[in-house]
Amino acid sequence: PRDEAAEQMKVMFVAAKRSLVDEHCNLLDNFGLMPALIDVDVFALGNAFEMRNQLLGVNDDVVRALIDVGATKSNINILKGNQALFVREFYTAGNDITEAVARRFGEDPKDVEVMKLDPGNALETMQETMTPVLEDIADEVRLSFDYFENQYEQEVAEAYFSGGSVLFPGVDHILGNLLGVPSRTW
Repeated sequence: PRDEAAEQMKVMFVAAKRSLVDEHCNLLDNFGLMPALIDVDVFALGNAFEMRNQLLGVNDDVVRALIDVGATKSNINILKGNQALFVREFYTAGNDITEAVARRFGEDPKDVEVMKLDPGNALETMQETMTPVLEDIADEVRLSFDYFENQYEQEVAEAYFSGGSVLFPGVDHILGNLLGVPSRTW
């Protein structure tokens, strides 16, 4: 008799809208570039992290979360070593942070993007204004951590943040404190 459990395989299914892929390809074509590979952003981030690990000689089974806070969406990719075990995207992201600051200061969101580059005396007020949105992001990430930890009976040991919004001074520390895991910008 065959061992059916030994023949089981976990599969991750990913889909993308053709129009979105075509839009990206057309953008590259406008610059005279031809894509060699098209990948889902959350997996591209994981692949880049794997290359980083290879360059640094990191070869372990530590569970790490890659959290990318983009403009319109955030992605989370939980890896064990270099193997993706859980991915998710959610739609609380950088634009929500910008809009919160714009409301607080009565500014146009485009002007807030300039303020974010050089906050000057407004740094603390901007951080305070961003915190409720960062809490929403951390809540979504924590839900992902909880689901992962229940499914795999392993805890996330570290979090690595990327994306333009986490470059604002202090955002990575605020998110790390909210998640309660060692965190850094990557």
